[in-house]
Amino acid sequence: METIRCGRQPRILVVDDHEASSRHTMASLDRLGVTVRRAKTGSDALQIAISWLPDLLLMDLCLPDRDGLHWTRQI
Repeated sequence: METIRCGRQPRILVVDDHEASSRHTMASLDRLGVTVRRAKTGSDALQIAISWLPDLLLMDLCLPDRDGLHWTRQI
């Protein structure tokens, strides 16, 4: 795979409470040269998004603290 080149590495926040699926997603994105962070809950995602300002959010719909749609609206 080719690395993305656009001045700086894109930032992607992966929000998923399931370790295996988020690990797979993050490994795939890492191979593309993307900077990736993970949140296990929607409230964690909100705090990370405010401070880190990701370019893209990959949000699980079923999270332990509310559904992903709620948190996407908050962000």
